[in-house]
Amino acid sequence: MLAACTPQRPLPPPTPVVAGASSVEVLPAPPAPASATPVATAGGRPVARVGDRVFTGDDVVRHLFRTQSAGAPGATLRQQAFAALNQLVVREVVEQEVRKHGLKVPEDVVDAQLAKAVEDLALRALKAYGKGATPESFVRLEYRQSLDDWKAARRDDLVERWKLSRVVRYDGLRADRVELQIILVDDEATAKEVAAKLDAGADMAALAMKYSTHETARAGGRMPPVARESLAPAVADRAFALAPGERTGILSVDDGSGRRRFEIVRLLRRIPPRTASWVEVSGEIEAGLVTEPVGTLEFLAWNLRIERLYNLWIDGTL
Repeated sequence: MLAACTPQRPLPPPTPVVAGASSVEVLPAPPAPASATPVATAGGRPVARVGDRVFTGDDVVRHLFRTQSAGAPGATLRQQAFAALNQLVVREVVEQEVRKHGLKVPEDVVDAQLAKAVEDLALRALKAYGKGATPESFVRLEYRQSLDDWKAARRDDLVERWKLSRVVRYDGLRADRVELQIILVDDEATAKEVAAKLDAGADMAALAMKYSTHETARAGGRMPPVARESLAPAVADRAFALAPGERTGILSVDDGSGRRRFEIVRLLRRIPPRTASWVEVSGEIEAGLVTEPVGTLEFLAWNLRIERLYNLWIDGTL
C-alpha cells in the first residue's frame, strides 16, 4: 500500500546522532479525549458527534440498511455497526470541509466514471451468467435491486470518493508536516539491538524491513508526510524537533491499549504548510492524485488528525 502513496526519493544523508540515542525514553500515554457525551434526543441514543452534528443509533441502522456493505465480509453485527458509524463520521467531516472550502464535484468526471462502471458491470454479467446476460439482470440477481437504483448508489459512492480524496490531500497541503522513517518493535531488547546497529552505521531502511512491525516495514519504514496531529503528542514533539537526517533514541510508546511498544523515528524532511485556497491548488492536487492516489496510510493519518482537530466524540460501547 505504501508504495502507491509514497514516491521513492533519495534519502537525505544521515547526520550525527547525539550520544545516548540507544537509551529508552518512556513517553506518556496520549491523553483521553475530553469531549462530553451528547444528551439523548428523541432520535435515539447518541453514538457520535462531529462538531454540532450528533449521530444516533437510528442513524447507524438506517445507514446499514441503505448501504448493506459496511464492514469486512464475515464481520459481526457490532463490527458492521462501528464501520457504519465511522463512515457517517468521516462523511460528515468531509461535507463540512467541502462546504468550508467551496469544492465543486465535476459532474462530467462522475458521469464518465459511472459509464465505465456500467461497462464493467456488463462484463461481470457475461462472465457470471454467459451470453444474453445484461447489467439489469445481473444487479437484480446479485443485489436484488434495479439497475437505476444500483447506478444511483454507485454515483453517490463516486461522488463521496471524489470529495474524500480531495479533502484529505488538500488538508495535508495546508498542514505543517514531516516525512518520517520509523522502526517499530514489540520488545525493548530488539529495540536496543536495532539502535546499536544504527549507531554502528547500519542502513535504517534495511533494518526496518527486517525488524519493524509497522505497516511501513516493506517500504523501509518510510511514512507518507504526516501532520503533528496525526502523531501521538509526545512522539510529535520529538519528531518535529529533529533536523533532517536526525533520529530519536528508543521511544517507549503506549499503543492505546496500555501495551508498551518501542520505536525509533528519523526525520527525512520537513514540509511547511501552505495557505493557498482550493482554487489556487486544485490543478496541482488533481495532477498529483493521478500519479499518486490517496493511500491507506495517508487516509489513516488524516483520520487521526481530524479526531484531534474536530470536536469528535464516538461511543466506544456501541
